[in-house]
Amino acid sequence: MKHLIVNANTLEVIEDTTSFTVIEAPSTGMLYRITSQPGLTYIFSYIGVKEDKVSCGQNGDVFITLTNNNTQMYFLLYPNHEVYSDCQTGLAKQVLPTEKILLTKQ
Repeated sequence: MKHLIVNANTLEVIEDTTSFTVIEAPSTGMLYRITSQPGLTYIFSYIGVKEDKVSCGQNGDVFITLTNNNTQMYFLLYPNHEVYSDCQTGLAKQVLPTEKILLTKQ
């Protein structure tokens, strides 16, 4: 999965992985399943883009559930918060949303 995260108020790019190759993409290992709610859920293993952030807990599982004839999707990161011994700065801030958000196709 590639992504572009932009601050809606300032239009500042927070993170852009759209130019990454499939191998470089920070979210891999797609798995899908049918849930009790209508729609299909995709699950990606996510690791941050910057190595110092990854070692400080910027990692987890991304859940995307398609709904409303695939015109909307629920999106959230369930962080693992795995911190490795080379982390010198403490727990990194997540750039993906950790609370469920609803995105609508424009």
